Amino acid sequence: MPVFAAVDIGANSVRLKIAQLTRGRLRVVHEDREVTRLGASVFQTGLLAPEATLQRGYSVTMDRHGNVLRSSSDIELGAEISTLLAGGSKLGSRVTKVD
Repeated sequence: MPVFAAVDIGANSVRLKIAQLTRGRLRVVHEDREVTRLGASVFQTGLLAPEATLQRGYSVTMDRHGNVLRSSSDIELGAEISTLLAGGSKLGSRVTKVD
């Protein structure tokens, strides 16, 4: 019996549905839904929610004033920087190399 799966990645959740074809009809054998809140701030800011981005394994690096670094030209050798990780934890670092 053939098995089919569908994944729906939306702005606020990801859904999975698995169905088996039996006698010409699909019968759902598994369903799952994970709330991601990727679009929590998209209507106000036009950007995906930063918290959701951090949960996916990315980080945000800022200068000592809290400005987000977007390019290596935004920072100087020896500057203090902080990196925001998922869960709100931060790492402090000093720039030792700029390419």
